[in-house]
Amino acid sequence: TIQRDWQLWVLLLPAIAFFIVFCYFTMYGVQIAFKDYKAAFGINGSKWVGLKHFEKFFSSYYCGRMFANTFLLNLYGLLFGFPIPIVLAILLNQLNGKRFNGLVSFVLFLALSWAGGWLERFATQSIPSIETKLLVQGGIALAVAAALSELNERETLFDIDGNVSDKIVWECSCLQKKCGACAMLINGKPCLACDAKLSDNNSGKLRLEPLRKFPVISDLMVNRQIVFDNLKRMQLWSESEIFADDRNNSVMYEASRCLQCGCCLEVCPNFALGGSFFGMSAMVPSSRLLAGMKGSSFNRLRKQYGKVITDGCGKSLACRNVCPAGIDIEGLMARSNAAVLWKWFSRG
Repeated sequence: TIQRDWQLWVLLLPAIAFFIVFCYFTMYGVQIAFKDYKAAFGINGSKWVGLKHFEKFFSSYYCGRMFANTFLLNLYGLLFGFPIPIVLAILLNQLNGKRFNGLVSFVLFLALSWAGGWLERFATQSIPSIETKLLVQGGIALAVAAALSELNERETLFDIDGNVSDKIVWECSCLQKKCGACAMLINGKPCLACDAKLSDNNSGKLRLEPLRKFPVISDLMVNRQIVFDNLKRMQLWSESEIFADDRNNSVMYEASRCLQCGCCLEVCPNFALGGSFFGMSAMVPSSRLLAGMKGSSFNRLRKQYGKVITDGCGKSLACRNVCPAGIDIEGLMARSNAAVLWKWFSRG
């Protein structure tokens, strides 16, 4: 059979090679789950810890919630994602008249796949600023990040007047609302491009601008180095290990979700480049450490916190409504202020 049909086996070789390389060879990395993996030492050089990571996961506070969320998301996908297309196909099949059936199918396909959205590109890297109007092909449920990628993937980018336009310069990384790199102003509101959709505006027209509180590198990309420099100035690290317990676990977890995207600083009336107030992008990670720090490390951070957070915050709380991660900024600040003041009074 092989000699007779060797051409078919040759055609099958790429598929076999694909599964061997991407399905079997990659199983070698599964052992990372049983090791204290360090990139510097590699897989073989990392220490074997057995079931340590599994025990930590199953005993964690959010283990049950993560299992429940995973189960429910898959269940919802089966309940709504699987039967609805079948029901729609059956309903279309029951329509009388081939022409009417074809017309309805075409309209549904057009509405779901080719609805358009408008993006206004507003760049301030030059004087005067450049404003370009662009048309995006895709559904109105398309994320702004996906729309920007679609525009830049075109061989030549034209605006709505038919003029050649430069490719859009913007910053992105995970595209899953985990890194905060794609922060920008969308219709005047700071948010993440991967989290905003063309349908967020009823007209399908969005105006994109770079964040105004930071120096513009090019187009929609800004330099947010000041955010990370402020963290260094506050020395937001611990020289000893900090453990989470039932008392501070929820606070430390909530604070760990900060993306350092700068959206909170954009709307803050008290934050300015080079100013003494570091804003909520410094307060949130500070609250994580304050919840678990003790001794001299806590005293050092408490003094820094008072100078660059407490003394400069005007309590406008404009930041609480723009955080892409939905962090309870007001709650974290209240707890951190209370911890700092209580320690101050107790030592006073």
